[in-house]
Amino acid sequence: MRIYLTIIILISTINLFGQNPEQKTIELSEIKLCELTLSELKKQDGNLKEVELIEMDLCSDGFVQDSRFENRKGYISKLYNGIIFQKDRDTELISKIRLTKEFKGKLPDGNYIDLSNLTAEKILVKYPKMNTWSSRGCSDYWSLTDKLLYFYVAIDKTKESRYPIDKKFYLTKPIEGIDIVSNCYEFAQKNKKEPLIILNGKEVTKAEIEKYKPEDIESVTVLNETAIEKYGEKGENGVIIIKTKSESEKQLIGKWILVTETDSFDDEIEPLGETEPESDSKAELETTLTFNKDRTIFINQMGNGYNATYKLTDSTLTIGNRNYILIEIDKKKLIYKNKGELFDMQYEYKKAE
Repeated sequence: MRIYLTIIILISTINLFGQNPEQKTIELSEIKLCELTLSELKKQDGNLKEVELIEMDLCSDGFVQDSRFENRKGYISKLYNGIIFQKDRDTELISKIRLTKEFKGKLPDGNYIDLSNLTAEKILVKYPKMNTWSSRGCSDYWSLTDKLLYFYVAIDKTKESRYPIDKKFYLTKPIEGIDIVSNCYEFAQKNKKEPLIILNGKEVTKAEIEKYKPEDIESVTVLNETAIEKYGEKGENGVIIIKTKSESEKQLIGKWILVTETDSFDDEIEPLGETEPESDSKAELETTLTFNKDRTIFINQMGNGYNATYKLTDSTLTIGNRNYILIEIDKKKLIYKNKGELFDMQYEYKKAE
């Protein structure tokens, strides 16, 4: 009886200390290709090891290259059993994963696999649409793929002819490896983080901004450091604030001729000048305003001309350092009056033909 109990205790002790703890199932959906970097892998595992590997989809002589990743070189970690990481050719981003015979876990779509006993037949049960076999003429492997997952079966070189493929024969053969590949350049373009765009106080898309012409834009303000403070998480990639010119401001552009000028002491509007056809000399004595797109204005007062700037804000028209109240504006008529002056002068202009 004592011998029996001793054996039981010994077995329990072996199970407790000699057996590796059950490892967490690897879920490849948690490994983000083109987001995970080689530096991050090195931080996770200080013993990350560089290894050589066979590119199953390429020629064995190494002449053909795949530009999406660094060919024939990868990195293995004790934290990810059965996985070889390969980085982008030009950056530190991980753009490819090779799964080896040791891999047991879930593919990105959630399907669980044990690569040690996986056959082509089992793959087609899980992925019936992959029933197309392909291979480069110089490769030593057949592949079943949807261009995201690549399942490889070794080509039997003892068979007399490679083509046409003997599907019945290869269905029973084991999967030698699986590649999961992403194009990091295309990924970056597709997932490019755009700044928040505010147009006239409202959030809009880039497509909406493209509808406007440069001359329609009044101002553009770019926020970087203060963007998150003002707009929260939406502003983490910066904020572009765009203000467009009002319809009234667009109508201002062009040359205007003064027609009438009145004040608060006389309700009658007297026309300026003669009613008869104007001569060239009289035309020179007109009062005209020429509003330009760049916010400059040319003022001609009875033959004396000078340049100034203007601004239209709500119902206030500012010319130089003087403010006027805008009464009316359309394609043919402009009326404004003095703002805050002793004499309430009102001016009416017509659009020059």
